[in-house]
Amino acid sequence: MRTINIYKFEELSQDSKNKAIQILQEGLEKRDYSWGSEALASIEALCEYFNVKIKNYSIDYSGCNPSFIDLEEIEEEATEQQILNLGTFNKDTLKGDGDCVLTGFCSDEDVIDGLRVAYFKEGVKDINELLQAGFNTWLDACIKDYEYQLSEEYAEEEILSNDYEFFENGTFFN
Repeated sequence: MRTINIYKFEELSQDSKNKAIQILQEGLEKRDYSWGSEALASIEALCEYFNVKIKNYSIDYSGCNPSFIDLEEIEEEATEQQILNLGTFNKDTLKGDGDCVLTGFCSDEDVIDGLRVAYFKEGVKDINELLQAGFNTWLDACIKDYEYQLSEEYAEEEILSNDYEFFENGTFFN
């Protein structure tokens, strides 16, 4: 009979913890942005709100390559009521209060914040320009979140929240 020792992350030496984090990070780098489909749903829902069709898009959450969204052009201006219906917000910063009215996912706030800033601070009324402004702030937030997803801090949080187990050298026990 053989005995195999299995460890919790907290029980590992610092070198083994570092190895476990590195292994997880390498796996995360092979995946795309974990919340990509949920984030994209926010853009789609905002376009639907304004009755604008998405013709094409390309998104690189790593920020290494250009990202874009190509929208069907419409010749309409947004009304203040349309903007106000997109959730409550801080009147000074124009940042949303977390209503997430489009899909219920937090990236709703990122896309609406950009649109709201363009409307109230920059005076943009054209729906096409407002949607592009929303896309830009949304993309910036997604890139920052993806960078965090690849960080050591995120890897450690992932390990601890999933209660992974390890061999003494820091490799994962399946």
